[in-house]
Amino acid sequence: MKRVSKIVKCHRTLELIKKSFSGKGVSKGTPRGSVLSRLLSNIVLHELDTFVEEIKSEYTSNAVNKGCMYIRYGGDFVILVAGTYCEASNIRTRVKDLKCGLELNLNNILNVKDGFKFLGAHCRTLNSDERARMRVDIDIRKVYKKLVSARIAKYDKYQIPRGTARNDLINNSHGEIVAFYNSEILRLWHRLYPFRPRLQFVFLILKSSCALTLAKKYKLRTQGAIYKKYGKLLKCPETGIEIVQANTLKRVTS
Repeated sequence: MKRVSKIVKCHRTLELIKKSFSGKGVSKGTPRGSVLSRLLSNIVLHELDTFVEEIKSEYTSNAVNKGCMYIRYGGDFVILVAGTYCEASNIRTRVKDLKCGLELNLNNILNVKDGFKFLGAHCRTLNSDERARMRVDIDIRKVYKKLVSARIAKYDKYQIPRGTARNDLINNSHGEIVAFYNSEILRLWHRLYPFRPRLQFVFLILKSSCALTLAKKYKLRTQGAIYKKYGKLLKCPETGIEIVQANTLKRVTS
């Protein structure tokens, strides 16, 4: 509680936190699903942020051609070091010794030229005569697996994902089915916008699944038959809603 009280000044919030700590069956951390989990994790992670920033300052202040970068998103973080293996190992040891109550996975020290995974993306440096550039790419196979687990796709005999009908949607209206697939397309497009060239086949799978679902609903045998009846955008005759074409979308920023 000492660590928490340094940051949280509201007495009512502190009392609520104390009560959550005194709950039965809680010997470490916070109960799963607790409304306080995010607050408490941010308090601890802020301590980690501050500590690593201090290390960065020490490492780069008097060094020539040295650099240190710290990136954190939620509970995932990576520290990039322009230096020797020994220097990287020393930084890792200091972070381990912080003992801020976090269970840190600090086992691997990797060469960025060989690449590493962070937040589901594959990161590596590109060779350049001027300065190092980082390339970030998604593991498209994970996207395919999620489509398969969502019953939107299935693998053919060559292990290539293909769109498949969602039988649980065929009792929905035409417009509701198209709206469901539009929401999936938009979700992926916004979430993975930097990697949109890699997603064209994913969008084709979603459109194919939508067409096959509608074909099953109307008892038509093929995708071709459903496209012939409702057009290439699978337009709903009642609402006018059409399947989104990802290549026509524009990114909106504020």
